[in-house]
Amino acid sequence: MASKNPVKKFELASKLSYNTDLRGYEYEDQYCSIYASGLVTLRKGICSDGCSPTYNTPLGVIGVWNGPIQSDGLPITARAFFLHDALLERRRKIGIPVDDIHKAFEAEIMLSGFILAPLYAYAVNQYGPRD
Repeated sequence: MASKNPVKKFELASKLSYNTDLRGYEYEDQYCSIYASGLVTLRKGICSDGCSPTYNTPLGVIGVWNGPIQSDGLPITARAFFLHDALLERRRKIGIPVDDIHKAFEAEIMLSGFILAPLYAYAVNQYGPRD
């Protein structure tokens, strides 16, 4: 039986910045800054479980593939899943609608060049959090 606990698999080793369409929001904490211009910055140390769902089982970790590993040691989907996870975790504090977070994920994963990006964007839009 799979554990209900998500797997912490990835920790950001350096800063990532994104130019998003999330304009008008402002927020800052230890790992995340959001500016009214739509700029989102994630800092070293922020963690993600990667593409979800992923679970620990007695046979090992099972779940959605994160894509091929790139030269920076992260999977091709990393920019998209770090952004999505960071925004979802803070959505209630910031007031960003979940659909806008899903759109930011879609924009970022489509930029990645990942062959399965359209499928992943569809899955997040259809099955991702709704509250």
